[in-house]
Amino acid sequence: MPLLPGDPVSLIGLGLTAATIAVLLISDWPRAHVLSAALLVFFGVQFVDQWLTGARVGMDELALSTRGLVNGDWWSPLTYMFLHAGFLHIFGNLWILATAGPMLEDSVGPNAFLAIYALGGLAAALAGVALSLTTGIVSTGSLMVGASGAIFGVLTAFAVRHPKEKLPFILIFLVVWLPSMTVLLIYLALNLAYIFTDTTIAWYGHFAGFLVGLIAASSGRLKPAEGQEPGELDLSAYKPLATTPRAREAI
Repeated sequence: MPLLPGDPVSLIGLGLTAATIAVLLISDWPRAHVLSAALLVFFGVQFVDQWLTGARVGMDELALSTRGLVNGDWWSPLTYMFLHAGFLHIFGNLWILATAGPMLEDSVGPNAFLAIYALGGLAAALAGVALSLTTGIVSTGSLMVGASGAIFGVLTAFAVRHPKEKLPFILIFLVVWLPSMTVLLIYLALNLAYIFTDTTIAWYGHFAGFLVGLIAASSGRLKPAEGQEPGELDLSAYKPLATTPRAREAI
């Protein structure tokens, strides 16, 4: 069993993964922005690797497959989330991460946001491996890449917590602003269609991320980032402005 990827480019990618995790855990930078930047860097390295070597997706040893995982690719359930299968794939994920991501992070705090993102991606990996071991839906050798499970977790958690908050949605060549719950339902409908029309898209991973986001947002354990209940306003800072006994009593 390999301790590390044998391909030099994949080894660089594993180092980039470790560096990204360190930045996410240590720095005060917004997690959604750090993740967006990391996905772009990885996609650039993938492009170069594909161009130079003809690799299937670029940094192939970082992609997730049941066969690779059984053979010792311990890193793949994490690293696969940083890879993407093409421009449209990464664009769609970045679009949601850059729009819903910062708002969810502001709502629940950076640590809870990062937990939802990571658990959504890991749940998607688990779904793919489980299906490959128990059914014929997923081949044990097929490569799974993308942050879609993590992104679905983020979108679902945000939509459940803030169903009326508007998000930009691309409709052919137009960008329209729709309630976040409407955006989520549209993506869920598309995901249902993928089951019957395109087996190359890991729809099972999307549903796994959706369940993570739904459970996280509905569990009651997520609190506003400031530690206050939704809708609660701390008026103590306004006490010095009260100039009469009645005003002080009201505050």
